[in-house]
Amino acid sequence: MPNVFFHSGAPKTGTSYLQVLFARHSGDMASQGVIYPENDFVAGAKEGKITSGNGVELANYIRPELPHKIADKSVFLEKFDRLLKNSDGEDFLFSSEFIVFQDNPRTGSLIDCIERNGYDAKSIYLVRDLSKAAFSAYSQQVKRAGEAKTFGEFLKSWDPYYLHHINLMNQAFGFDNVFLYNYEEHKHRLAALLFNDFMKININANTREVINRSLDQKELELLRVFNSFSGKNNVFASTLISDALMNTPSSSTESFLISPEEFSILNERFTRSIEKINQQLRGRGIVIAQEVGTVERNFSLTEFERFTMVALAQISRAIAR
Repeated sequence: MPNVFFHSGAPKTGTSYLQVLFARHSGDMASQGVIYPENDFVAGAKEGKITSGNGVELANYIRPELPHKIADKSVFLEKFDRLLKNSDGEDFLFSSEFIVFQDNPRTGSLIDCIERNGYDAKSIYLVRDLSKAAFSAYSQQVKRAGEAKTFGEFLKSWDPYYLHHINLMNQAFGFDNVFLYNYEEHKHRLAALLFNDFMKININANTREVINRSLDQKELELLRVFNSFSGKNNVFASTLISDALMNTPSSSTESFLISPEEFSILNERFTRSIEKINQQLRGRGIVIAQEVGTVERNFSLTEFERFTMVALAQISRAIAR
């Protein structure tokens, strides 16, 4: 039976990197029977640009409240049905972090369409050790959403919703058709995991490019302080400065270690969820953290650095007007 493959993250598990590979190797995939349908939402991926993946239209069909500008989000199902009906038994891959299989009639209609056309649905989802997932999410919020909280403050309300999304996929496709992996175990072989292990095709797809690089901890503190001066919800400003930082190579080699206090916050909130996730995970289970720091992180800014961030905040506010 042919398959419709779904890849929906989770966020900060190499999704942008993988979507570049899917776009670049779509011809190789097609030659081995897996179609990666292209649309406007994958424009630039072949050149290494960050995109939202080819599954954005599908995600917006299920969740029309998403902000993407699509004239009529309800027509996707008709296009999807025609795609499967006119195929010669090829598999299809849809990838986007926006894909969430909510328990609603549209998810039901999507599943009915897949089954009616003689297809099976398989979904892959990568999760992370909680401390690394949280820090990556925090970094993204500082870079792209103007976050000015410290990491410890951020942790008190952060939730990756791993278990929620896994339960929705189990309900939609069945336990055996949900392929759950630990990103930390496979981060150096993501291409092999997706192409060889999951889709069962023989493609040697890798790139040495850094897609959506992370800020180092000093850069992150610079940007956090900048955000605190640039005003609440100043997304334009934080994006402007983070893009400048990300286009500059980082020479830092330090690794992030969670503090004992931060570990306690996550441990209290997520221990039971981790136990349930690991019951289904294929391979090494996730943990709160592999290692806890014993030395206090200190990335305080010099007076000159702080002054520079204040000046940049004022300039960016003027540009945004």
